[in-house]
Amino acid sequence: MVKSTVILASLATLLGLSSQTQMQINYYSDDHCTNYGGNLEVSWADDMNSGQSNCFHYNYGTSVNIANCWETYCTCLFYYRTGCDANGGYATAVYGLSNSGDCIQEAGFFNSFACYYSTV
Repeated sequence: MVKSTVILASLATLLGLSSQTQMQINYYSDDHCTNYGGNLEVSWADDMNSGQSNCFHYNYGTSVNIANCWETYCTCLFYYRTGCDANGGYATAVYGLSNSGDCIQEAGFFNSFACYYSTV
């Protein structure tokens, strides 16, 4: 577990993630988002109303969720294919409306994801 947390922290540093953090994505080693394995602090998400899209290639864990959202609303789309290719299918995690972050199983099968936030 320490190794995975170090890897995730190093990844964030390499990407130069220094702007304001919009959300935290947690990864787990079980199917129910209970056995914590590490996290990513996302400061590169796009505003839902900007018309822009980001894509981050990553594959880790057994389950994943948005653990915290420092904006009004956060969502991430986890894609089975690289390049955030929706033709291979995807799963959606949402945080900030009436829930506290969806737990998505099979995180190890996702190869890319894109995250968005809203301040309204």
